[in-house]
Amino acid sequence: MFRLIVLILTFSAFACGQPAFKPSKEEQTKAYSQVKAEFEGVITYSILARSKNYNAFSDDEIQSNFGDSVIVYYKKGKLRMTFNGKDLNEVYYFSDSNLEYTLRNGIDTLFFGDCSQAIDKFEKLTRFDTQEKLLGLECKGVEIKSNISTRTYLYSENYFVNPKYFQNYHSGNLDKYYANAQAPFLSYVYDGTAFQTSYRAIKLESKQLDDHIFELPSLPKEKFIK
Repeated sequence: MFRLIVLILTFSAFACGQPAFKPSKEEQTKAYSQVKAEFEGVITYSILARSKNYNAFSDDEIQSNFGDSVIVYYKKGKLRMTFNGKDLNEVYYFSDSNLEYTLRNGIDTLFFGDCSQAIDKFEKLTRFDTQEKLLGLECKGVEIKSNISTRTYLYSENYFVNPKYFQNYHSGNLDKYYANAQAPFLSYVYDGTAFQTSYRAIKLESKQLDDHIFELPSLPKEKFIK
């Protein structure tokens, strides 16, 4: 089952000439959020997908499952992803419950899972600089390696997402991305054993969103079992 698992950035502080005072993560995040307004709005991404296991599915099959674009809505710990593929339809995440819900085409059931459960073993996080610009914005990067995949993110420091909303999202190590980037991603590449997907921002709009956008469909719910 395909799941976009949509991980987090920490600040470092130092002082010269005397012992360093290092503020807590909460103090660092509070200070940063006072400088930058928290992002609320919509980002549209193009999607490219390819198979790495042609015995299971072809490039065309996996691309059609994901579709060629996804619209992501961000609002203070609420996340919604709307796909146009044949398989994935909607993904919702709510930080207050730390639950993710997935709606798939042709199935009248909302599958949900607890995002505090890790699905792979974290191995290494690397922050890097890049010359690449997305939507005219200078970017920085985060690469996260686990025992089964590599996830690479590009983001802009012009936009801020409070990492507290994702601090318990251990599934796919998403907590580590947001702790380190504190921003919505503008590019995301997932390289796993069975397939590779690439998301690239093609439109970004900051605006206030109505809460009804994040209302779950009135459907039976079933816990997703890994």
